[in-house]
Amino acid sequence: MADSRPTRARPPPAIPRVRMAFSSPVSAGLSAAAHDHPFLVKGASNEANVSAPQSQQTSNPRLPQAHALEGRTRRPQESTSKGAVAPHGDGLQEVVTGAVPVGRFPPAQRLQKRLEFQAAQSAGRKAILPHFVLLLYARAESGEARLGIVASRRVGTAVIRNRAKRLVREAFRATRHLFMPGIDVVVIVRRPLEGMKLENVRTEWLSRDKLLHQRALEAREDRARRLAAAEVAAGRPA
Repeated sequence: MADSRPTRARPPPAIPRVRMAFSSPVSAGLSAAAHDHPFLVKGASNEANVSAPQSQQTSNPRLPQAHALEGRTRRPQESTSKGAVAPHGDGLQEVVTGAVPVGRFPPAQRLQKRLEFQAAQSAGRKAILPHFVLLLYARAESGEARLGIVASRRVGTAVIRNRAKRLVREAFRATRHLFMPGIDVVVIVRRPLEGMKLENVRTEWLSRDKLLHQRALEAREDRARRLAAAEVAAGRPA
């Protein structure tokens, strides 16, 4: 009697696996690079052999460099003893060189009316200097000294006269202590001020400080006499 059970198929014999090494151009390149550069091998320490790429500092073409300033000629530092530029905006540095005017020159410190000039010229005390004639007149009201300037055409052209007036204004600001309160000062320019600067005008005025003080006292006495005469004329006792 034949066996009816199915027969089991035998598995085919196992084929031994053979590991084949395939070399690609990439792996070949890496192998060659590893031979030339050992730090590319896995596990190799490369901290001592390779430095991080340093960023090169690029110079800004707009910023001045030290070597770019070597060829320049440095301007000499201006001395701090030089005075400020005249506040009237003409930029004439030579006008105020050598002295420093004090304070401003507002309209309240200027003679602006013709009658004020005429009063100083008719009753003012006169102080004659080499380049100027100063008329000192004590006005009725008190307050700071005021300045008026007279520069005729015989002094020179309009440019020369304007420069002379600027010199007188700055000299007045630099010598305020010479003039008492309540005094009107009319400065008459006698001759051209060629080559003169503020320091020259200031020195000329300071050299006559005693004379100016005496003329100011005399002007105050004249004011007292005028007030007394006015009271007598009005019928009031002096």
